[in-house]
Amino acid sequence: MHSPLIAPNVTYILLYFLLEWLSVKKFPFVMLDKPARNPGEDEETLCVGFASYWHWTQRSDCEPGNLSISYWQLSRIYAVLDQAENARRYGERCLEVSQGEGMLPFHLGYAYEALARRERGRGCP
Repeated sequence: MHSPLIAPNVTYILLYFLLEWLSVKKFPFVMLDKPARNPGEDEETLCVGFASYWHWTQRSDCEPGNLSISYWQLSRIYAVLDQAENARRYGERCLEVSQGEGMLPFHLGYAYEALARRERGRGCP
C-alpha cells in the first residue's frame, strides 16, 4: 500500500514544474505581434499576461527582476489594447521595482519603455 504522503508530494512536484513552465514559457508576445486580433484574442492575451505574473509570484525563486519583467509585460499588453491608464499603472510598478538595489540596467530601460509606450498610446508623439 502507498504512503498517504506520496500523492501530495507528486502533486507538489507536478505543480512546481507547471508553475515554472507557465511563468517562463507562456508569454503573450505571439498574440501581441499579430497585426489584427479579435476581442477574444485580446482577452486571452491579457489573461495569459496575468497568469504569467501570478505564477511568478507563486515561485520560491521569484526575484524583483522577475516582477519587473511581469509588470513591463502587463504594461505592454495594456498599451497594445489601448488602455492607457492600466498601461501607466503597470509601467509605474515596473519602474518602482526596477529602481531597486541590485537591479540590472535593462530592467530600468524597459520600465521607461513601458511608460513611453503608454504615452504614445495616448496620442503623444
